[in-house]
Amino acid sequence: MGRKTKRKPDSAKAGKPGEAPRPAAPAPGPRWWRYLTRESLLIPLLLLFLVTVVLVNPRGDFPLNDDWLFAKSVQTLLKEHRLVRHPFAAPSAAPQILWGALAAALFGFSFTALRATTLLVAALGCWAVARCARACGLSRNAALLCGALVLCNPLFVNLSFTFMTDVPFFTLMAFSALFSLRALRSGRARDVCLASAFGGAAFFLRQFGVCAGGAYALAAALVSYQRRQRIPLRHCVAFLAPWLAAGLLFLIWRAAQEPRAPGHDFSAGRSWPFRIALCFSYAAVITTYMGLYVLPAAWARASQLVTRRERWRPAQWAGFGAFTALAASFLLFVHCRPLPVLYNILYDLGTGPLLLRYAQYVYRGWAPVHIGDWWWAITLLAVAAGGVLVADLIHRCRLRPGEPVSDAPPQADGPFAGGQGWFLFFWAALVTASSYNPFVSCAFDRYTLPVLIPAAVLCAGGLTPRLPKAGKALLGLTLALFYLFSVAAAHDYLAWNRARWAGLDYLRNEVGAPPERIDGGYEFNGMYTSDTFMELHDTRDFYERGDKEWWVLDDTYAVSFFLREDYEEIARMPYFAWLGMERRYIFVLKRPGAPARL
Repeated sequence: MGRKTKRKPDSAKAGKPGEAPRPAAPAPGPRWWRYLTRESLLIPLLLLFLVTVVLVNPRGDFPLNDDWLFAKSVQTLLKEHRLVRHPFAAPSAAPQILWGALAAALFGFSFTALRATTLLVAALGCWAVARCARACGLSRNAALLCGALVLCNPLFVNLSFTFMTDVPFFTLMAFSALFSLRALRSGRARDVCLASAFGGAAFFLRQFGVCAGGAYALAAALVSYQRRQRIPLRHCVAFLAPWLAAGLLFLIWRAAQEPRAPGHDFSAGRSWPFRIALCFSYAAVITTYMGLYVLPAAWARASQLVTRRERWRPAQWAGFGAFTALAASFLLFVHCRPLPVLYNILYDLGTGPLLLRYAQYVYRGWAPVHIGDWWWAITLLAVAAGGVLVADLIHRCRLRPGEPVSDAPPQADGPFAGGQGWFLFFWAALVTASSYNPFVSCAFDRYTLPVLIPAAVLCAGGLTPRLPKAGKALLGLTLALFYLFSVAAAHDYLAWNRARWAGLDYLRNEVGAPPERIDGGYEFNGMYTSDTFMELHDTRDFYERGDKEWWVLDDTYAVSFFLREDYEEIARMPYFAWLGMERRYIFVLKRPGAPARL
């Protein structure tokens, strides 16, 4: 045995006496591998996103949900060279129409091409949220978790495979949040200007984008008050100039548009005290939805609390207890049901609205798969995770007027420095209030997506560098389950729509039925018969949809999820559903006495 020699100190950790430590030696392996495993945020998220695209399969030249409205505007721009909003569309959607028209001009008009534009924007949105976490001073792993929480969200995945405005709006808001968080930490006017520019673009897409500017203005004013410092003039100019330009362009745009169809007030007949009380309940419901969205990270946070690696102040525990009691009370006694309370994308087990008339209006409780009382267990877990978010807000949003400011640069501060916690709070509060208030008659679950940005960053910001093993296992398992559900639900949504449109093609091409004699569902009749319906009924109000709903002129032929007593089956279109792992059918029907061929 040779004599043991004393190991020399690592040059990366030790230097000569009096000298600063030398930088750490680079990790072994090729440079690209080191970048991929230690630095990059985009590449890991992009790889996961590409796997999602392959599994779901976006192919299909047919509209989904409301995207036929924006597709019609794209067609008008390409054919008539006029940038107009469809009268039935609520958002202005000008950036969306231009973006879709560019893709259609390059690759030809099809809903597959339009869907691809949203997928590209969705990938950027996941990355922007991860960059928001890094801008708040969080680690790379925490930032990747934030991006993964977005990519595994069932609403985000479903809407990414449509030409709806929700995902582009989310991405623009995420970039606005990114530069707002950078501006609060660095104090650079360039970041302020970029935050306003992206916020103005989001405002031009959907008017709720004004919340981005409001959140930054409130956070900057609060930091100025806290530090007893004036906001520099260059920051005011950098903030206001893009918003003024966006507002001017929006006014010009609105002046050139035809009046929009008056919206139907679905809450008509409700008293104002009830509407106001309902809005307070919505605040609790939206926080519960956020708890559902960040549930994987909340599980990990729970393991930290159990092992005492994370400790809360009494105020945090009080906020957690008050919220969980309040949210449970609202769900039990006001809404009288578990999640999903809000409608549109997430339903009993699946995603995407079931917009065939009998499933929507006659058999409203119908769903291909039911999970029954399991929703109550999921809801209780979501309420508890929402309480974690409330505790985080209490911890991050502490107001200390007159606190002396350190001479160190803002970049040297810890996580959530420079009022970033307050910005995230104002962001969540304003977006929630803009979508769920006494003046809004229809509350959809997809309006909650922009609130996911602060929720993911706040929850991930509470994770310690060394998670307990149980926490890692719960985090990985729950995140994987979320991802599998989101992918399977989006796959099934595209699959049954392909089967539906195969049935509609059969009716038009084999049977010879014109669109005016088909009840094909909301998207079909909106795309192909709504204009004719409006002319025949001499109206400009798209909410006058007739006694059969959705602009159906003649329902001699129909497509349906199930057989109906007043129709005869003439064909069935199969599709395979991953949720339930079974073959299902879309039925092609005709009224008795109608010919099977025209």
